[in-house]
Amino acid sequence: MKRFIKSVFLFVLLFVLLYPLMVILWGLTGSRLLYSNLSYGIHINGHMYTRLKEVKNVENIDVLIIGSSHAFREIDTRIFQRHGIRAFNLGSSSQTPLQTKILMERYLDRLQPKLVIYDVYPYFFTTDGVEPALNIIGCDRNDTCSVEMARAIHNLKVYHTLFYGFFRDLFHLNANYTEPAVIGDDTYISGGFVERKMGHYHPEPLPEKEYDYREEQFAVFDGILSMFKERNMEYVLIDAPTTHTLYSSYTNRQPFEEIMKSRGAYFDFNQLLNLNDSVHFFDADHLNRDGVEIYDAKLIEIIKEHSLLEK
Repeated sequence: MKRFIKSVFLFVLLFVLLYPLMVILWGLTGSRLLYSNLSYGIHINGHMYTRLKEVKNVENIDVLIIGSSHAFREIDTRIFQRHGIRAFNLGSSSQTPLQTKILMERYLDRLQPKLVIYDVYPYFFTTDGVEPALNIIGCDRNDTCSVEMARAIHNLKVYHTLFYGFFRDLFHLNANYTEPAVIGDDTYISGGFVERKMGHYHPEPLPEKEYDYREEQFAVFDGILSMFKERNMEYVLIDAPTTHTLYSSYTNRQPFEEIMKSRGAYFDFNQLLNLNDSVHFFDADHLNRDGVEIYDAKLIEIIKEHSLLEK
């Protein structure tokens, strides 16, 4: 019996010592064969590394923009600048409330915005937040907020990536990395916006479907709004325009819209603008340059009409 207990103890000790080492070696090899267990990447998508590097030197802005790619691809801070509005876009790819929360905990008090524009695309209240969590872990320095996010998601891939992220942070392995301003068809613009090379969408029929909302995402969302209220910050909730084809394919938007309207000023730009799928979008989800100009002009018009920067 003593021999058995000793063997178990030695096995556990060996496992505790070797497993973290295995995770680090997985990360260092960067093998795609291990992607299902660990995925660490500085420039996964959307220039998040550059955006988070820049935001650390920004403070006391007029407008903070948060949300998914609908935020950083469609709200151009240069257009706001033309109207004398200093804005920063802290959107990220597939950003769910879980990632919005961690970004607000890290940067909201530094930025001190007069107004927060929160893009609340319904789809990202239906996902588990794994992929955007990996993006945040790889592009920012990790802390207790990262651990809290990982615990909320409770996914092995996220845990592995976070452990490896702490290892890279400890030894400053990303210190000399500079992300290119131009990656493929995307160009990073100072202020957090990503400009896409001009393109046009070719509409095709989409099957009807329903959003499968997650209650836990709404709970985190309410916590984020409480952060704004505690700081007496104005906020506005927006749903950016998508193609008519995509928008009309979802049959259960109404419950989401009712929730948003109950949480504050909410504007669905699919109802406010009449854009053309073939003219104003580069894919089913995202506006091209022409669409961005129209959308942002309307958004600024609403901000001024409702005196959101003057309250």
